[in-house]
Amino acid sequence: MASGKVMITAENRGPLINMPSWILLVVMCLTTLVKITSKWLMVHRFQYDDIYMFAAMVVTIGFAVAISAQVTAGLGQHQSSLDTEQVARFEQAAYASQILYVTSLCLAKMALLQFLIYLARNNSRRMLVRGVMIFNCTSAMVAILCVAFQCRLPHPWATLHDKCFDQRGFWIAFGFMDIVADIATILSSICLLYDLHVERKQKSPIIAAFAARALMIPIIIVRLVFLSAFSNSIDHPFDDFSTVLTTIVHINFSIMVSCVPFLKPVMDSLQTGVLASDLRTRTPVPSSSRLPISLEKISRKIGSRSMKLMESESQAYSATAMSSGNDDPRDVLSGSSSKEKMVIQKQTTVAVHFDNPTLP
Repeated sequence: MASGKVMITAENRGPLINMPSWILLVVMCLTTLVKITSKWLMVHRFQYDDIYMFAAMVVTIGFAVAISAQVTAGLGQHQSSLDTEQVARFEQAAYASQILYVTSLCLAKMALLQFLIYLARNNSRRMLVRGVMIFNCTSAMVAILCVAFQCRLPHPWATLHDKCFDQRGFWIAFGFMDIVADIATILSSICLLYDLHVERKQKSPIIAAFAARALMIPIIIVRLVFLSAFSNSIDHPFDDFSTVLTTIVHINFSIMVSCVPFLKPVMDSLQTGVLASDLRTRTPVPSSSRLPISLEKISRKIGSRSMKLMESESQAYSATAMSSGNDDPRDVLSGSSSKEKMVIQKQTTVAVHFDNPTLP
């Protein structure tokens, strides 16, 4: 009776790919759902960064399915042991996984950049972040088009047989652009958060949360080293094992580190810091001498009647965004305020008491 178990041997390393792939996928999905849920609990709305992150999660699930299909088709085995149909399915699964890989990396960075747009409180900083977004999207679109037509039609996925462009050169160029996009994202976040008015012990963890994407750079370099080492291989189903494994780590960790800035402690510190920064950079309103009704005018209207004026000032200042009239402080993180003008309201209560209640 034949056993249904898959044996892991030196000649069949494919199952070793499936284990980290599905484990990291589960962790990534949980991290993404926690990010989306925690942010919704704070701002009570779903926004573009949530859509980008959810889309990245869905695309990565598709990537894991493609990798599983690649393993079934013979990834981790010698090409000489595969039949023609298995080789064709291996090529098609690899083709799909490459397109999904590039798409997921782009969406993960877009989620973080969109959140930086919400934190940018002036147009010059928004333009800086939008420039990084344009570079990220442009490089991803060019890479997807290149992957889609990497080999001659009508079989653009046939990398093991048909004439294709230089795979090694292309992926090294894409890795370089990916590193540049990550560095630009990190520098943009530092630029936006450097003047945040919070204590140093709070500011450092906030910047570190956004700079977590720096962890992607060594993973990209390791992936490119493996890819370059086996670029001229004549046994790609077997030799691509290390490259595929680092690709799985890269795509999942890319989403997970993009979720770090959305953790509740970081969000709370950001909300406090952005509000404080806005208050310190705005011009206060005029003093009480320019209120609509002053004590001096009341005194002239009363005349010479004996009276007692009791003034009770409440120095409670409140900061509100001049947008819809009912904005919530959570809008600072949600980016929903249509204007940036802040108003400091001073409340003054005046009580007038007469000795003689009757006037002539």
